[in-house]
Order: sequence, then structure tokens, then C-alpha cells
Amino acid sequence: MIIKIGISCLTYKVIQAVKASHPLFNDDNTLDIIRQMILILDPRGIILKLNQRGCEILGVAKSKRKVIGKDWFQSFVPHKKRALYRKLFGDSLVNQNLEESFEGKVLCRDGTERTIIWHASFLKNTNNSIVGMICSGEDVTEIRQYEKKLKESEENHRLLAERLKENEQRLSEAQKIATVGSWEYIPASGDIIWSDETFRLFGLKPEKRNISREEFRSYIHPDDRESLSAHVQAALQEGIPYEIEIRIIGADKRLRYLIGRGVPVMEKGKVVKLLGTGMDITQRKLDELRVKRAVVAGQDMERRRISADLHERLGQKLSGIKMFAENLAINSNSFDEDMKKLLSLLDEAVHEVKDISQKFMPPALNDFGLTNALRELCKKTSKSSGVKIKFRSYDVNGRLDPYLEFGIYRIALELLNNSLQHARAKEIHLQLFQRNNKLILTAEDDGKGFNVKKTDFNKTFGLNSVAARADALNGDFNLDSKYGKGTTASIEIPL
Repeated sequence: MIIKIGISCLTYKVIQAVKASHPLFNDDNTLDIIRQMILILDPRGIILKLNQRGCEILGVAKSKRKVIGKDWFQSFVPHKKRALYRKLFGDSLVNQNLEESFEGKVLCRDGTERTIIWHASFLKNTNNSIVGMICSGEDVTEIRQYEKKLKESEENHRLLAERLKENEQRLSEAQKIATVGSWEYIPASGDIIWSDETFRLFGLKPEKRNISREEFRSYIHPDDRESLSAHVQAALQEGIPYEIEIRIIGADKRLRYLIGRGVPVMEKGKVVKLLGTGMDITQRKLDELRVKRAVVAGQDMERRRISADLHERLGQKLSGIKMFAENLAINSNSFDEDMKKLLSLLDEAVHEVKDISQKFMPPALNDFGLTNALRELCKKTSKSSGVKIKFRSYDVNGRLDPYLEFGIYRIALELLNNSLQHARAKEIHLQLFQRNNKLILTAEDDGKGFNVKKTDFNKTFGLNSVAARADALNGDFNLDSKYGKGTTASIEIPL
């Protein structure tokens, strides 16, 4: 706009100066000092004058004299525009009406076209008759090329923005289908930027806002916050990528399991942000849990069957043999040491079968519930092992789900066996209590202890069994042990 106004002002002054000095038309030097194209045409469109600047633009500076007398429209107007421009020229002469300015193309000698902004005025004789037209032209080819490139650039930016938006929409749909959300964390500001699917994973409606660290932390399961924080700090301070399984409690109060991945972005040796994803694996965890529960349930059913077979079939037969041997000994006149030994072995076998049967499926568990069964287990185990075992229970009221009761009982049995067989404990404390809608079992001994971090649980049948059962009950199994300081095990099961 500023360029056009400048051209208009200069052109007006040039035309007025030329019109006021008709005698100077024959003086080329007067027109040549003007740095705009000056073109004078007669009513037929024949070139009467063309200044030096005009010749330079058209590429005819070396043959300036040959240009005079030529048809302007035939020589210097592009073929496609000739008829239109000639008609507009003729109409303006007839109607004596000119536009203030207009833009058109000129054809140069080398075949290229240039863009000119024209300003024109009629030339009249003393009788006020039109004898020609004087035109002043400003070459704006480069300006128009720049504007075209700018427009193309703006269009490219617009198309790029549209494609980016489309890609974001596709990514959002893909994340929604795969239940994978993406996120970005900027340490300098503390802002966390979530994708739409990440909002959904956390039980929120997608919106355009950043998440604070405090809000994000509030959604992480309390038991997983410390572990996640340690991974994030290692990524920020040491540039270590991480992958971690966490639980979240979303704004909709639903418990979900996520696989969280974070990758540091470095600039000049410093972490400037973290990029990552969160994948919902809740359904996978539930499926795994159902499989584990099915396996454990199948094992428990098999234990019940074996327990029944031991008690009802083998136990009865052993008892029958023992009774027969006792009658034989009473009726025998020569009751010797071999018979006494036989009776002793049979008595041990009957008690062993009874003990195995009760461990598989203790009658007290079915008849009186978990608390009484654990109390009886501790009492019998203490008596048979000679180790002091104390049991305490509080805030556990009424019967629990049979599956849960049997699972906790088997866990307690494995923990006691582990303390007795491996820890060489002299005293064991077993506790069962309820807190924050969780059932908690703890076992503490004063045994020799061990290094938890260096222990391969897959090679320790007892502890591996405890971990598997706790997992099947959707619970957490934690161990704390040090050499010479004993071991403390805890299992927390949500109710």
C-alpha cells in the first residue's frame, strides 16, 4: 500500500511536469532523467516517445530510435492481452475517461514479461482535442514476485498447519484405539502437556491445558509414587530413559495399570524436557489375574481332593491296620519288640497323614474362619517345632470370601515354613489386621536374614509361591531383610 501511494504521488508530478512543457517533448534528455517509464502514444497506439528507463525495462536500450513509430500493442504487449488492452485504450479515448491507475503486463525483447503499474493522462491541443496519451509506468515485477512467494509461503504454512492438524487427529484416534497416551514434561516450568488420550486414561475429558506436577502426582497410586519419582529423577539428572509399570487412580476413581515410558531430550548436555507415553494395560493385568486365580483355584481344588483322599481313604486304611496290629498284640502271648516298633510306625504314619491333610485343607478354616485357623496353625506349628510363635489379630470381623481366606492361609503357612526351614528363627510374630479397606498379613522373625536384592525369587519355591498367591489376590508382597537382623514380610490385599 505504501509503495502504491509513493508511485502515485511521483507519477502525478511527472505527468504534470511533462504536460506543462510540450515544447520539451522533442528533448529526450528531459524525459531520460526520470526514473520511471515514460510512454507517449498517439490515438492509434503508435509510440511517439519512450524514455531511457522505459527502454531499459523493455530491453531495447541499444535500439531506442527504432522503437519510435512502432505499434505499442503489437510490439510490447503480450499476445493474450493485446486485444483487451487495445480495446481499453480506444474506449478511454472515446469516453475521455481514465482509471486513476491500473496494472498490466509488458512484453520485453527477450520474451519475458514484466509487471507495470500505469498512471495515464490525455494530451490535448489548443482546441482541447485529444491528440494522445502520456503514461508513466513503475516496474513492480520483483515486488509482485516477492508477494507471490510470500502468498505461496503463507499458503504452504496454511497447508502445513492443516496437515499437522490432520496428523494430530490421526495420532489422537490411533492413541484412542491403542489406549496409548503421549505426554511432555518441561522441568524449567514444571508443566506437563498431555495428549487427548492421556486425559482419558486419567479419567478426564480432553482439554487444552497443562497439568501441574501436584495434580499428576495426586493420580498416582500412593504405593507407586516413590518408585516413579526415582525413575523420573534419574532421567532428568543422568539422562537415563525408563520404563515402569504403575497404578493410577483417575479422576473417575477407577484403578488402572499403566506402562509408563520416558525419554530425555538433551540440549548442550542438559535435559530440557522428557517425552513419553502411557499405555493402559489394565485389561491385560485383569486377564493375567484371572489366569493366575484360575491356576491357584485349580491347585486348591486338587489340594482339597488330595486332602480328602488322604483323610478318607489312606488315613482310614492306616487306622484300620493300626487297630488290627493292636488287637494282634493284645491276643499274642509273645508281644515282642518288633510288634511295638510296628505300632509306633503306624501311629506316626496316621498322624503324618492327618497333619498333611489338615495343611492342605484345615478343618478350622472351613468351620471357624481365617483368624481361628491361623491361631490354631501357629499353636500347632510352635508345639511341633519348639519355636515360639505369637499370633495377633485385630479389626478383622466376620468371615471373608472363601477364596481370600484360603489364599491368606496358604501364604501364612509358606511364610512360617520359610522362617523355620531357612531362617532358623527362634521367635516368629504373625499378625492379621484390617486397615484402609485392606487386609494385611505380616510375618516377622529373628532369623539369620538375607539380601533381598540378590535373591532370585524364581529359585525359592516358598517365596515364589507367596508372591504368586499375593498377585492372584491383586495384592502387594513386600520383604525387608538384613543379615543378622531377621526378616519381615507383609502382604496387603484390597478388600
